[in-house]
Amino acid sequence: MSHLDDDSLSSGSGTLQAPDEEQRPAEALAPPAEDGLEFDELEEEEAEAGEVHMMSPSAHYVRLKVEQLGQVDSFRGISMSETPPTTAEQADAQAKVERALKRLLAFARSPGELATLLATELHITKLKAGEALCVVGEAADSMMVLVDGYAQIYGKEIGPIGVLGPGASLGEAALLGLLHVRTASVQALQDCAVVEIRQEVLERMKFRRVKESLLLLAFERFQQSQQRQPLASLALGIPSSAYSLASLVALMAERMDLPPGEAWWPAPDSHPSGPHFGVLVTGLAHLELSTGRYISRMRAGSYVPEGLLAEHDAILRAASNCLAYRIPQYDFLLAVGSHPECQDWYDRCREHEQLVRQALAQRLRNAAKAAASSRAAGASRSMLSPSQNRGQLSKATSVSTLKDLPTFPVEESCIRKQRRRRQPSGFRGDPRAWRSHGRPQSRSDSRPMAVESPGSRPSKMRCDSDGALPVVQPGGARTNLNRFTHGLGAPGDLYHCTVTSRPITR
Repeated sequence: MSHLDDDSLSSGSGTLQAPDEEQRPAEALAPPAEDGLEFDELEEEEAEAGEVHMMSPSAHYVRLKVEQLGQVDSFRGISMSETPPTTAEQADAQAKVERALKRLLAFARSPGELATLLATELHITKLKAGEALCVVGEAADSMMVLVDGYAQIYGKEIGPIGVLGPGASLGEAALLGLLHVRTASVQALQDCAVVEIRQEVLERMKFRRVKESLLLLAFERFQQSQQRQPLASLALGIPSSAYSLASLVALMAERMDLPPGEAWWPAPDSHPSGPHFGVLVTGLAHLELSTGRYISRMRAGSYVPEGLLAEHDAILRAASNCLAYRIPQYDFLLAVGSHPECQDWYDRCREHEQLVRQALAQRLRNAAKAAASSRAAGASRSMLSPSQNRGQLSKATSVSTLKDLPTFPVEESCIRKQRRRRQPSGFRGDPRAWRSHGRPQSRSDSRPMAVESPGSRPSKMRCDSDGALPVVQPGGARTNLNRFTHGLGAPGDLYHCTVTSRPITR
């Protein structure tokens, strides 16, 4: 099929044609020239641009239609007289049904037809507590949306599984024509309101674009079932006995194509349809908090417990082109209950899930604590005055600066350190006399040391034999000394004198 236009898919399937279209000649059904989209030309342009697309068929179709034709909605055959006035109850029901239908790409990409569908084909059915919405094994060709109230879901062999809340949907595969029987029984726990969307409603010509997108979505789900994705991509693998189980789960798996930089917001466990888990089939994603704090990376084949991530306010951000799937937990349990031979494989799945949850929970708690401490430190700094902030900043910069370079021993030996001599105890006189205090007597001096008499007054100054300072007589008067008592010091001495006269020493 070389052309993809407004009438190509609907004309190729006899089951989706309106009765009046079968009477038209072939020329009338030919696509208009301006709506024709050449896939070969687009592929050549994308190859030249170096782009790599990992999009589902339905997403690829919608992207091409938007790029070439703009808005993809069509209102042919719809008049405003067909739209009845809405009440408050109907408006609330329309909002809940719209959120449920937008999970299907066919409705999310055609907002105009979705609004028309909600305005013209929305019929609410009231159920009392204890009545059944559906029974397992009965024929199915519709999708049901629980608008108000709560309902219990039961499996055929495993009994009650969980509770559905307002906004929950079931039977998407039946609406796509992939399943023809109900896989679960649903019973109202209280008075409920239900909206049922049948295939015959979508057969009408005014929802033509939704039909085309649903056909592509059904083909996509069928390919998933043939490839047993996403369970086949898990690290633990799938045994041959679980092939039918994996194919059944693939019919209910929602495909997500994530380009680099796009965020995957996990669904909480309080979702109306129950808990969900994801599988990253291809690509690389980063696990981070919603504030942007990086936690870890997740590779292809990773199990993603969405409820745990949503509890800690974490997201997955694609680092490359990623292909991921989201599976409702209730649908997975229903598939396991219908295949008792897969119980051993299911037990291994549970063990793998527990290990992944424990590892991720520890990392998420550590990241949350680090983020909380950072916020507390920032709040404390914001409460300080500008001068205190400058002081904190100077302390931070002083801590972060490098220390001085160490002094090597060679350099240390070359440095002359200024040492301060300690003043002798009980000494009074000229400070210059301190230099000679405590120096040993020269061996060359042959003069005997004078012995002080008991009645004499002790001298306040000592003079060594090698020094250049004069001898001061104890208690003596001022006298002019024309020569030194002892010889001068060595020529290299610091105190070497070149004159024979010296001022009086007090």
